[in-house]
Amino acid sequence: MKYLGIERPKEVGNRLCYKFVRTPYDPPEGLAKENLNELTIYIDMQTMMQVGSVLKDMEGKLIAEYFFREIELNPTFDEKQFTMDAI
Repeated sequence: MKYLGIERPKEVGNRLCYKFVRTPYDPPEGLAKENLNELTIYIDMQTMMQVGSVLKDMEGKLIAEYFFREIELNPTFDEKQFTMDAI
């Protein structure tokens, strides 16, 4: 895992984030089918929560990316939110 500094990814609204990259995956940790070779993680500097992940294969091609833009800490829920009636 390498720390690559501070960035403002547009995918998370240009929030200041710490950027970490893990490469190469050797061995590929059970993900040989996808040939995962690189994982980039973005950590929001204000909340210290992970707000983004980018996964690439052995050829540098994108496998998947996940970004979390609207995180609400400690949201409130209606008491019936998690009942069968709410489904």
